[in-house]
Amino acid sequence: SFGKVSQMSDVGYNEQLSIEDLQEQLKSYCKVARKRIVDVVLMQTIERYMITQIDLYFDMLIAVDDNTISSHLLESSMKLARRQELQDKVHVLRKSLLEL
Repeated sequence: SFGKVSQMSDVGYNEQLSIEDLQEQLKSYCKVARKRIVDVVLMQTIERYMITQIDLYFDMLIAVDDNTISSHLLESSMKLARRQELQDKVHVLRKSLLEL
């Protein structure tokens, strides 16, 4: 009789430990899920802001003509001339090195 009562109390104790363990796991999961939701909301907010800003700049870029874009993206004529000068010099030096 005492053995059965002891076994029943052990089962109750084990069930209580299992319940407490599951509650802790659930709390941990909820904490991680809450942080993840905050991260997702922040990322979506930032992405939406960036997209609206890109739309503004995109509209501005469409209004700009090709010559203006080229002038901003391409090297100046002075830089192009200097680059060609240096490339010619390298060619002459390599050729003279081979002749030695």
